[in-house]
Amino acid sequence: MHKAKMIRTEEVDQRLVTLGLIHFIELGHMPLDRSMIQGLAMFWRPETHTFHFPRVGEMTVTLEDVAFIFGLPTTGRPVTGRTDYDDVQKLADFALPRDTPMEDVLDCFRERATDRRAGRKLHAVQFGKLRDMWAQGPGSEDADRIDRYTRALVLELIGCEMFPDTTGDSVPCFYLELLRDVYASESVRYNWGAATLAMLYRGLDLAVLANDAQKVPAPWLLLQLWSYTRLLICRPSVTKSFQGWGKPSVERCPSYGRQWTTRLRSKKVKGPVRSGIEYARDVLMKMEHAHVVWRPYEDELRQVVMPPYARYEQRYYRLRVPCIHFWVVAWHYADRVMHQFMMFQTVPPPLPTVRYSFHLRDLN
Repeated sequence: MHKAKMIRTEEVDQRLVTLGLIHFIELGHMPLDRSMIQGLAMFWRPETHTFHFPRVGEMTVTLEDVAFIFGLPTTGRPVTGRTDYDDVQKLADFALPRDTPMEDVLDCFRERATDRRAGRKLHAVQFGKLRDMWAQGPGSEDADRIDRYTRALVLELIGCEMFPDTTGDSVPCFYLELLRDVYASESVRYNWGAATLAMLYRGLDLAVLANDAQKVPAPWLLLQLWSYTRLLICRPSVTKSFQGWGKPSVERCPSYGRQWTTRLRSKKVKGPVRSGIEYARDVLMKMEHAHVVWRPYEDELRQVVMPPYARYEQRYYRLRVPCIHFWVVAWHYADRVMHQFMMFQTVPPPLPTVRYSFHLRDLN
């Protein structure tokens, strides 16, 4: 995974607040524990989108986890739309500096693939070229320039952290249409949380089919932070207790996951004594109920200000709903893990008759 290196200003942050992405971009970055991720994937069931642990039962990453750990909204417009944009100049008008020469535009946007159904070329933005074009930052006088810069910053965030793909150095251009109004009212906010969860579910499904999570692009940071938050095994030990965040504003307060990314960037962290895929599989196989933190978000950290989505959208966390990311539609079966909400687990309704593998298809 990459780390966004573009400059942020107060004007840019105001637009990130409007988009619902400020908490996620302030989450920070940390190295991935590939062994733990692969170990968890061994217990994943694609048809139910849940982990099946022998001594604990079913568990999964829910919309609640996305809202608290990543600080992403879990309501709003679905993250979907057209994917066949081929007007490079129109794309440049959204995310590149004004009056960029056409040769530089073509150098930044490259053909990614061919949409066989539409018969059009699909374009992608290269991160390196995008950073070079915005090396001077957004400035603070021209609102249109700040809007363009914000779109470029979010594109890098999407391609590096939220929805990574196999290229590793570019992001599809169709996300730009979602960023048209970067400073509009909150009524146009998109459901980034559900889209991220859909891509994580898809990544786990593909990891099961490939028997190797390392070859599959997905928002693995969400899974790793979920594991650190809910499981008392295979996670780093912290020699000093986490200090509260004080009283930041609601718009700029940190997400729950930031306590882990902050800890793991410090020198007060000791990693697991043992590691490796075999070790992760063995400890997950033997994991008991006592090793699970069923309600991690009700501790002392919740007494400080938290992202507003985490509090106001609680009524949606237990629903069986589809999570949508363009062509990916993955079901959120929260009714199969009611014990994660400290509720009695009844027999869940039957699964939909639609094949779970539908969302595993590629775009082209």
